[in-house]
Amino acid sequence: MQTKCERTLFCGHICGRECHGGDPCPPCDKKCSVSCVHSKCVGKCSNICSSCVEDCDWQCLHEGKCSLVCGAPCNRLPCNLRCDKLLACGHRCPSICGEDCPDVSFCIECCSTETKANIVDMLEFNSYEEQDLDNDPVIFLQCGHFYSTTTLDGIMEIDKSYEIDEEGNFVGLQVLSSSLGTSKPKSCPDCRSAINHVKRYGRLISFMRLRFLERKHMTSVEMRLRRYSLILRGEPDDAKVKRLIEILEQLESDVKDGPMRKVFEACRGREIVVTPPPSRPYLELLRLRAQCFTRLILESNDVNFNVAIDVYQQSIDYADADRSRYMSSVLRLDLCKLLMNWTALHQVKARVDHICNRVIEDDINAALVQEAIDLKEKCNDKELKEVLKAMNQVMGYNYGGGWSSHWYECPNGHPYFIGECGGAMELGRCNECGEQIGGGSHRLLASNRSSATVAEALQD
Repeated sequence: MQTKCERTLFCGHICGRECHGGDPCPPCDKKCSVSCVHSKCVGKCSNICSSCVEDCDWQCLHEGKCSLVCGAPCNRLPCNLRCDKLLACGHRCPSICGEDCPDVSFCIECCSTETKANIVDMLEFNSYEEQDLDNDPVIFLQCGHFYSTTTLDGIMEIDKSYEIDEEGNFVGLQVLSSSLGTSKPKSCPDCRSAINHVKRYGRLISFMRLRFLERKHMTSVEMRLRRYSLILRGEPDDAKVKRLIEILEQLESDVKDGPMRKVFEACRGREIVVTPPPSRPYLELLRLRAQCFTRLILESNDVNFNVAIDVYQQSIDYADADRSRYMSSVLRLDLCKLLMNWTALHQVKARVDHICNRVIEDDINAALVQEAIDLKEKCNDKELKEVLKAMNQVMGYNYGGGWSSHWYECPNGHPYFIGECGGAMELGRCNECGEQIGGGSHRLLASNRSSATVAEALQD
């Protein structure tokens, strides 16, 4: 029988498909687990669903009410007191203040002997009957199991959500780490079901759920971008490229309107910090839009050329602000190629050099640095070719002498040209680096050298 894959997906479900070796797991086909007191997703886990923007209902007399929406990480402090409400049987609720009271069958006075024997404290192994509910109440999970507040606080790593003083009191909010949003959902110690719908842990649960929804959203966006990129590589006609631009403009709106953005907008004006969505898909989208406009360019004064430049600059600015250094370098190199292909080099050479130098200085990886170096060299070659074209020179030009005898290099290897007979008669400065060039009385400076192969290489 074929072995089943037992990897845990980022949604918390087990893959369960036939073993697929080292290949990535396919999208989860199980029922979506995203739900709250206001709504429940009825689609598959891999389908995109939205964050809840109804007002959060977590409140108590001691710590007040969370002022944010249900889908946002809560901004109030947990309460450590036992709930003072009475169950239907008339006995006091055994849970923590702020949580929904359990069914009467969990009343410590009325419940069965079997229920009383449940171990609720995983540190001291106290049974429900032995537990001091006034000092350490129990919390009831959606799966039906229940544990002491101390036990679940440890499992949920509540100290990563709140600042706690030496006496165990909650005194402030912790900045939620992005790494928490990429970890698997916390689960029940007994049945391994994901822990949801516990208001005390709403700050962490909502944060992880929000990151999960954003990840689903971005996964869908990335799949569409890959499909559109393949279309563009397939040499589509102008009509298809224009249609693709329209699709990408709509997709850009969808990216900006992701789960995190919806929650942020719903909480506008309230005290909240929502981690921004991943920037890589958005930058890839902008890059693909710029590439579409580039495909439509017919001449340098074409409106598509200017739009492509604007989109590239917009994406570079966004990448720099987001500190996405890899995409920043990729986009800068794309911009250089566009400028070099459609603009007279003397107009953009300084800009191209500046951009390439930035990529080299950032030194993200060897391949990008080498590409920047190659572009600079290509830029220098193209500049010289434009000079040759302007001089309208060919072999046997009318200055006399051989073509190659007029080309020299400064101490740093930058080529320059001497007219007339080709002999050095005066001193000057290299336009590239400022080093001294030329000579006097037909004698070249010792630091300079002849570049006999420059002209031949440029005329290939």
